[in-house]
Amino acid sequence: FLLRRTRKLVSGAIQPIQRTWKFTMSSGFGRKGTIGRCFPFFASYKECIQSEEGTQQGRACVMEREDYFECLHHKKEYARIYKIKEQMKIEAAGGKGDGGH
Repeated sequence: FLLRRTRKLVSGAIQPIQRTWKFTMSSGFGRKGTIGRCFPFFASYKECIQSEEGTQQGRACVMEREDYFECLHHKKEYARIYKIKEQMKIEAAGGKGDGGH
């Protein structure tokens, strides 16, 4: 991976800065000194990317990436909690909603 950035010089000219992207996680250790909660997902994702299958096909590691990002950001979990709370509000208001029962 290559990360490209630009930097303006004092003279006003734009000069590209090229840096090599190193695929690393901060340390792998959690807050209490044990292994971090997302490190196993990161290790799986990194292993997939470094494999032949991962380097040849851009979409080969989609599931591993999705698991790692879900561990970091919990977007799917929060979306599910939101849907459950909305359904509970509907049921508390006396509406049937779309529970399917």
